[in-house]
Amino acid sequence: MFFCRASIRRRARTVKLLLLAALLVIVVFVLIVWTLSSMADSETSSSELDGQWSVSEPPVDPADGTQTMGSNDHENEHLPFDSLDVDYDVHVFYYPWYGNPEYDNGSYYHWNHRGRHRPPEDVGSSYYPTLGCYSSRDARVLHQHMQWIRQSGIGVIVVSWYPPDRSDSEGRPWDALIPSIMQAAQRQGLKVTFLIEPYDGRNGRSLHNDFKYIVERYGVHPSFYRYRFKEALKPLLYVYDSYLVADEEWRSVLRDGGNNSIRNTAFDCFVLGLLVKDRDKHKLVANGFDGCFTYFASSRFSYGSTPTNWRLIASFANRHGLIFSPSVGPGYVDETIRPWNQLCTRHRQNGDYYKKIFNEWHEGTQIEPAAPQYSESGKANDENSPRYLDYLPMDPEYYLTLTRELIKNKKSQVTIYRCQ
Repeated sequence: MFFCRASIRRRARTVKLLLLAALLVIVVFVLIVWTLSSMADSETSSSELDGQWSVSEPPVDPADGTQTMGSNDHENEHLPFDSLDVDYDVHVFYYPWYGNPEYDNGSYYHWNHRGRHRPPEDVGSSYYPTLGCYSSRDARVLHQHMQWIRQSGIGVIVVSWYPPDRSDSEGRPWDALIPSIMQAAQRQGLKVTFLIEPYDGRNGRSLHNDFKYIVERYGVHPSFYRYRFKEALKPLLYVYDSYLVADEEWRSVLRDGGNNSIRNTAFDCFVLGLLVKDRDKHKLVANGFDGCFTYFASSRFSYGSTPTNWRLIASFANRHGLIFSPSVGPGYVDETIRPWNQLCTRHRQNGDYYKKIFNEWHEGTQIEPAAPQYSESGKANDENSPRYLDYLPMDPEYYLTLTRELIKNKKSQVTIYRCQ
């Protein structure tokens, strides 16, 4: 699900392990984030449920899919991983931008990658999903995705988000899908937060409105994620390409007394900005960010995505009281959509190189199951059909299983945990 995009704006959708800054051994997760914070423990929402959300389902039992942990049950968050079944300190990026003719007005979205591919056989990915060219609007797909995420041990999904009536270049808004995603997540005992994407005109005022909208609209749902840090319990949100917004605009939002400040309001949040270059960390502090994340799954693509730099970044974050969330993933390959970008390719090596996102198919960083040697005719890679990579000799769910093992053993793999 992650990638090394040709320009930094073409993000490497990295599974973010809110991991500490020291997983220098292997780049371990698909779109997973390990939140580093020195005193921080992830917590579930303390908000009361209001009438706008349907809560017909009880909490989900790890064994059979029925829910057992309520939205206000904070004690369970401190149980051992095996008892809780998922780890709320591990986050995965999730992209609800896929569409197919059955659910999306007769059109494919993202599988055709801006019209350059012809689904269902030819898709804009080096891999082919087991579920086929699915729609993010299909309730069965959402249910299966949340089951797989739970199976992997990940506790929080970070949903790619645009304000209502805005979207990426495909032109298909998806804010209206968020309630369905949160309901599907709740049924599996998962939490949901957001990655605020770049859009035209993003500035201090619009970002103020974004934070306010997200907290007011979704903060009452029991699956909404909150994080405890420095004795405060707040929503934690990611901002992609945060450096594209002028410093003075950020200070107006994230500093006390700013014209657009969210501080000490009902929608105050922990806000993580993207760290690409070494100098970014100083800007993030000056502009009032609460922490940083590295996003890209291609090791050495940027200063932030280079694991040997994470100890230094973690030390800096610790000194300045920041959250550090390094990102890891299973590999990176986007040559199907960017054939000139071979230098960023990182082969999976049957799991030896492990990094980032759940379902970023364009960049080959997904941990979602992939079909072995897929062709539309059902034959193994017909000579007349597009050829796709797969996980062989491992099974299609191998990266879900590996993710779970890495989460379970993460304390022995990381030399600095919760460094803040």
